[in-house]
Amino acid sequence: MKGGEVPLTGLEAAPLSWRHRDTWRPLGRLSGVLFCVFLATGMVGALVPLRVIDVTHDYARLATIATVYAAVGVAGGYGWGWLADRVGRRAPFVIGGLAGLALAYLGYWVASSFVALLVVRVVEGAALAAYNVGSVALIGDYVAERADRNRLLGAYRTFGSLAFGITMLTSGTIADMLGPLVPFLCSAGFAALGLLLALGLREAPAPAARSGGAAPVAATPDQRAKARVASSLMASLLVGTFAWHLTMTAVYSVWPNYLRSVGYPRAAITRLWALASLSEVPFMLVTGYIADRVGRRQLLSLAMAVIGCVFLGYLWVPHLPWIAVVQVVRALGYASFLTASLAMTVEASTFERRGRVSGLVNTVGAVGDISGAGLGGSLVKAFSFAGLLWAGSLASLVGAALVPAAGLWPRLIARVRRRG
Repeated sequence: MKGGEVPLTGLEAAPLSWRHRDTWRPLGRLSGVLFCVFLATGMVGALVPLRVIDVTHDYARLATIATVYAAVGVAGGYGWGWLADRVGRRAPFVIGGLAGLALAYLGYWVASSFVALLVVRVVEGAALAAYNVGSVALIGDYVAERADRNRLLGAYRTFGSLAFGITMLTSGTIADMLGPLVPFLCSAGFAALGLLLALGLREAPAPAARSGGAAPVAATPDQRAKARVASSLMASLLVGTFAWHLTMTAVYSVWPNYLRSVGYPRAAITRLWALASLSEVPFMLVTGYIADRVGRRQLLSLAMAVIGCVFLGYLWVPHLPWIAVVQVVRALGYASFLTASLAMTVEASTFERRGRVSGLVNTVGAVGDISGAGLGGSLVKAFSFAGLLWAGSLASLVGAALVPAAGLWPRLIARVRRRG
């Protein structure tokens, strides 16, 4: 068995047929919603700091808003997940999150003070956390019992990469031609379109309802084996998620500045970023198959190792055409991480706890982002861009080794308890 997996039986062993409309409809709708969300967030991701400076003319206030936004993401992740499990529903969090995003992007249009921008950013952070937790939990509910869930999740996440690549190519041009606030209106429109699609979402039936009877009270050996695998996967997932967000945010928070230092204009920088995002699309379609072949934990470790090599590529071959090749390799690493982490989140959780698990993963990623955001600039200031890239590469390779090692911790703890 690969990746510590448990054999699939019954419903789990059946591949998804194109005739299973009750499964394809929600997956198609969730994919459409994801596409709209990434269009919305990608359109203004690079423009929000510019908007804050245009209004406040104060970089200290920009830092305050960014910190508060990150803190909302940390608290909102697990909080929304706990509430989703408490009420036993996911769709309201997807719908509410999209409504909040649409209002937030409209808020950027009208906000004319520091306090107004702070409120808008808080609403955006809370709304995005609610959407992320609700959507991951909901798609997990639908595919958790599918033997081909890894391929389905990879195909699902493809729509996000495609949307983000499109916005990276167009957002700056739209802002230059039509005005700096027009992209915010576009984002509000995309979020509103996603909201309309989300109104048709329905909850996945509980596992007991699918089998037509109540769940057994006593755990079977098969269930205990699955619980041990889930605990092991969860440990690896949390370690990998933190390491990934820490290193990626540390490097990419200043990556445009690094490219500018070696002679790239803004247009070339955004195109290189778009190249990586669009290159993720074909890789997303195959990483699900790779996960089935080598295992999810191994794919997550591979993603960390690949991105460590990418950071060295930026340092050793920073000019065209080789940096374009590095960006394509980056796409492979990013696609591997997204597919592996999403699949592990689904497999490491049960129907009753999927919201909390999704929220916890979201929170750990946000903590990694906060740590990386402060670390990136500090390392550049202390050691130069080369020092940051070397440190990021080393940290990624260490993370690649820790991901499989972390999966052993629950077993070691269980053995110590038994001996005690």
